[in-house]
Amino acid sequence: MVSKIKNENYDKIKNLTIEQINQIMKMKYPELELIMRGKNNTSYNPKTKTIEIGNKKETRTYKNLPQIKKYLQTMAVLNELKKNIESGHTMSIRNLFYKLKYSLGDNVDEQMFEEQNESNDIAVDAELLLNTTREKLNLITDPKGEVAGKIIIEDYINKDDKYIIDISKQGSSGWNTPSNVDSPKLNIKKVDADFIVVVEKHAIWNSLNEMKFWEKNHCIVASGKGSPSRGFRRFINRLHYEFGLPVYILVDGDPYGTQIALTYKYGSFNIAHINKYLAIPDARYIGMFLSDIEKYPLLSFLKEKKMYLAMKDVDIKKAKDLLQYEWVKTNPKLKAVIEEYLKTGHKIEADALGGRDAEDLGRYILEKIKRKDWID
Repeated sequence: MVSKIKNENYDKIKNLTIEQINQIMKMKYPELELIMRGKNNTSYNPKTKTIEIGNKKETRTYKNLPQIKKYLQTMAVLNELKKNIESGHTMSIRNLFYKLKYSLGDNVDEQMFEEQNESNDIAVDAELLLNTTREKLNLITDPKGEVAGKIIIEDYINKDDKYIIDISKQGSSGWNTPSNVDSPKLNIKKVDADFIVVVEKHAIWNSLNEMKFWEKNHCIVASGKGSPSRGFRRFINRLHYEFGLPVYILVDGDPYGTQIALTYKYGSFNIAHINKYLAIPDARYIGMFLSDIEKYPLLSFLKEKKMYLAMKDVDIKKAKDLLQYEWVKTNPKLKAVIEEYLKTGHKIEADALGGRDAEDLGRYILEKIKRKDWID
């Protein structure tokens, strides 16, 4: 038996398919209308402080020769998702690619999909067509992200198998966030913490976890392990909004670290249609900043030991790109952080501090919070 949400999505796909058949029966070329994705149809909303998708639409039709394959790909993905919902099973985006790679028939050499990014893109289009999320279509990706702290969750493999997990007892590996962290798959039952520290890298998270930073300071320590997954961002989003926990972000002092911090705060262009479920505009970006090396005595050794790294061409380009964002242009403190990369030609990794003394890393974080030295 499937849930109400799954039934709704099943019906949406069924009705959309019937609509296509009716167009054919009327001797018309079938077509799909969907909202365009990408930078050209996104904008920054200063009221919500998130990147939002616009109203521009595109038509995917069987009439236009260059669009025929993409139209067929879209219908094939929708059909596979419908079958998946009906079965009640989950399917990875990799499974989806292989199920549809050769789906035009056993004796047909033409490939429906040559690369996985093609089927991935169509899966995101399906979210827009059905006004839903990938997770509610039972479609998942590889889990990514780790959490330590006093949190009790109910994790459901299916409606009959429920597991109670105490994240504070997960040891050195912490709790790895699954792809789908929404009810009815996962319920957050209890949280005992005052704030959340989100760090960019596993190495930094591991240092904080080993020193029991989360227990000593009554907080949650989490890492998206680089560029964060949707599931991890959604979990932090839920902790923030459902339990009122402030979020502090610590990333490398380089343009790519800044980009990651901004993704947590404002969302991303590629999936702007679900940023409302992922973005945390109130998240506080605490560092690392190049200026902190002069400001905080415990960081002075970074300058003395010349722990700076030289900016590469890709770093320079990323910094210049960031300066074009509206949410950067209108935030003087954020703009200054990025301009400093370009002015000095330097960047710094949080590992340079954590690798020397994990206790110093913890003191740095606490001092930043105590001084309220962050970027809103």
